[in-house]
Amino acid sequence: RWAPNSSSLMGVDKEPPKTLLKCNGSKAGHPSDIQCPESCPYLRADALRMCTFVCVAAEHCADENPLSSFADPVSMRCEGCHAAACITCKTSRTCAECQKGFVLSDEGLCQSRVITSWYASFCVIGALASIVLWYLVMLPFRKVINEGALLKGLLFRESSKVCDRDTFQPFDMWIDLGKHMNAGIGLMLHFRWQQVVMVWSFFMVLILVILQCFFNTRPSAIKHDPGAPEAFKACELDLHLQEDNFVFMEQVYFFAALLIYIFSTVGCIVFAVHQRRTSRGASDKEITMGDYALLAKGLPQRPGAVDVEGEIQAFFEQSFPDKSIVGVSVCWDFHDSSAKDWVKDMNEADLRTLDIRFEMQRTSAGNRSFDKEPDDLDGTKSGRRCDYQLQCLDCIFGIGPHLLEADQTEGIEEKLQEISCSGCAYIVFKTERECKDALEQSRHTPLTFQGERIELEQQGVEPETVLWDNFGTSGFTCFRNCVLGIICIIISVILLDIFFYAPYVVYIQTYSGVKGKVGGDMIQGTLLGLLITVCNQIIYQLIGVISEMCGFQRYSKKLNFYVVSYTFAVLFNTCLDLWTVMLLAQGMSEEEVVGELADSAKSTMGDANAVPRDILTAKSIAEHPGVQRSVYTQLLLYLFPGCLLIPFLLEPLVTNFLTYWLPLWLVRSRKEVNPFEAEQRLAAVPYDLSRYGDILVNIMLCVLALFFTYRDVYMVFLYMLVSLLVIYAWDHFRYLRCSQRCYFASASLDSTTHYLLAVPCGIMAASMVFRAWAASDEGFLEEFHGTWQETVKQHPYGHIAVVSRETIFRNLCTAFVVHLLAHFLLLHHLVPRLGEIGEDHDQDVPYDKTAQHTPCNWFTANPVHCMRSKYFFKHEPPCTFSMVGKEYLMQPNPSIGLFYKPAREDIMHSLEGRASSLLADPALAKFFTVTPAASPGSGSVK
Repeated sequence: RWAPNSSSLMGVDKEPPKTLLKCNGSKAGHPSDIQCPESCPYLRADALRMCTFVCVAAEHCADENPLSSFADPVSMRCEGCHAAACITCKTSRTCAECQKGFVLSDEGLCQSRVITSWYASFCVIGALASIVLWYLVMLPFRKVINEGALLKGLLFRESSKVCDRDTFQPFDMWIDLGKHMNAGIGLMLHFRWQQVVMVWSFFMVLILVILQCFFNTRPSAIKHDPGAPEAFKACELDLHLQEDNFVFMEQVYFFAALLIYIFSTVGCIVFAVHQRRTSRGASDKEITMGDYALLAKGLPQRPGAVDVEGEIQAFFEQSFPDKSIVGVSVCWDFHDSSAKDWVKDMNEADLRTLDIRFEMQRTSAGNRSFDKEPDDLDGTKSGRRCDYQLQCLDCIFGIGPHLLEADQTEGIEEKLQEISCSGCAYIVFKTERECKDALEQSRHTPLTFQGERIELEQQGVEPETVLWDNFGTSGFTCFRNCVLGIICIIISVILLDIFFYAPYVVYIQTYSGVKGKVGGDMIQGTLLGLLITVCNQIIYQLIGVISEMCGFQRYSKKLNFYVVSYTFAVLFNTCLDLWTVMLLAQGMSEEEVVGELADSAKSTMGDANAVPRDILTAKSIAEHPGVQRSVYTQLLLYLFPGCLLIPFLLEPLVTNFLTYWLPLWLVRSRKEVNPFEAEQRLAAVPYDLSRYGDILVNIMLCVLALFFTYRDVYMVFLYMLVSLLVIYAWDHFRYLRCSQRCYFASASLDSTTHYLLAVPCGIMAASMVFRAWAASDEGFLEEFHGTWQETVKQHPYGHIAVVSRETIFRNLCTAFVVHLLAHFLLLHHLVPRLGEIGEDHDQDVPYDKTAQHTPCNWFTANPVHCMRSKYFFKHEPPCTFSMVGKEYLMQPNPSIGLFYKPAREDIMHSLEGRASSLLADPALAKFFTVTPAASPGSGSVK
């Protein structure tokens, strides 16, 4: 509640004398106390300073503030022209002269000259969208002609999903994944990280809401845009009281921001220590395949025509006579794309053969559903020949008549002999203690094999996280591929901005990015959210392809490169989009801003006393609360819902449709899809940790709000909290019900994420410098600022620390970089010292006991090793390649290190139970016919 004027308290009715201003002269005060000369009778609000007014002529109302372009002849004030794209208003709602690119209609409104082109574009887009929509609508109504392949694919999907390894049943939905080690330490740390970020966001909201309640109202002068009639009325109140209240609010928010900065930075370091201790403790408690193997480097690159495995094993048995070696898994050089495809195809062919044999053993050949010949394949019996369902478009997804592939089974032994050893091999010991003793012994006694120096190291990886097909790639080649990949990512992001965001920018400029209208409504926010979703998915897929081509030998390194590249690519893309949208949303284009700055500079050249006027400079944002409010409002409109919510609401719908419903409809309606192709198309998508990047980008964008002294800034973090809850709920459900089994053995990505968290903390440090600079001019830090400036000027290099209009951006960058360096030093030196703990466990557990419960070991994960076992060594049974969802096909052979014996009947019984639940689904029940089984595992589902 503001105090009334002192004149009304004294009961004096006489109006105070008015101040006569010169043309283009400015004064802070009540607008009713200012009198303008006849040559410039209109009073215009200063866009840069609170409750400051300038006397101008009618034609100059819009010179520096496009939102006050209408000279109202009644109030004699420059107010907002509500006719969009109008230079000169006829009335407050109609236009007399339109800006460039628009024409004046008979109704007095401005219409774009390119509106016809937009209508034509919308018609073309609408026609294409209609075809796509018709295609998608007709997909569920196609005739079911491939039931067997569909069921085979659905069973494989269920068998490959995340489940309890003991009961083969899905986990309970209420399980806390932040305490669960089923998928390795990496996934557990990932969900713990998400939980802590949500807690941090909640405390941010709590602190800022308390401040908002403390300032239950804000100065009236900053509630409205400069030029609005309400802004003039607000300045009629006690101006000095408003200024004092704003300075006090500025002071409180400064110390609140300082508290948030300290709390966030210290919290990041403490959490990094806690995560490291959790990782060390959990890794020591669990015994895995990684505890039994050492990687040997420097081996001779022998061809596959000789018994390379036997030679290497004999050498290490001679070097460590007191150690028992289970076997050797050689890392072969087949990084060439053709060799990769051939090895992959041959292992899949072997799995298909085993699967058919297993199916024939369980059921009679005539009762197998995928042997059933579908009826009326081409629609000739029903007389249907017209492709009104647009099945011709199925070829887009690779479904249609296929050419017969050449037989790849010829010359397998010869091709295997052409593959050479890459110089690396995993040596598998009987116990963990023997493995560690051998590593320690090799450090004291160098090993030499066939004239080559051999080095042993324990990488802390699991067999399923080794990228076996990249061992032929040298370190220099991998580095070169990474550099080229980063260049491709940057170019691709720029192209995305040109071809995706440029049309959106033109659309905004045509309809909203014009004088007299501020853009940013729900429709535009939704459109922006769709664009962000599409672009992020394109970046996601692109970086995935690039990370595959880099040649990483460990999945953890590939994941680190992927997440860091994805984070900065999305951040770069988002910043470009944010800059463009905010610039246009202010009601003027970049060209207009530059033009007004140039005009302002020209107008001051002939006047020695004139002060250059900049629009939306750092100082104007720092000092003028109305400008802060405007920038904050546009930031909020950009972030929510388009950036923080809509992409994550669309992701479950799009992901579920593309990975489940679309392949389901295609498989069941096309005869060309065989059961094994159906398995690949309907397979669940592996879970990935790219969510680190999404959340980090959102945090960085929301932290930008701390630059603004505004009581409603808590809304940004409230929206972020809502976004985090949606993301966590979807990720929790996605992993437990929609994802393929996976394993994240390393905590390296979590460590990388702690380094990335230094970026938002650095932004907070920069915001503190910005706030201190804002409070140094007619603020509570004015005296401190003067003392600081005088002190640093006495130092020879003190000019570097001087904070002024010309150096503010340099000061902000300096604060950011200094914090990053300090943060990195703490993470590199302090966190490892505080986070090192050890848990005692039995190091004498034999390999065979652990391997009995682990289908993927150092031999079954190696694709070339599996082929050599079958075609070169002629093992019986041979080593079967480990594929998620096909573990029931594996057979034990202790002589070659295979001890896993799957409980086949239990697995199939579980799968048939899941199939029954699928059949109970009304959406799927009509697609199948069920033959009741007499006993578990003896029946069949057609």
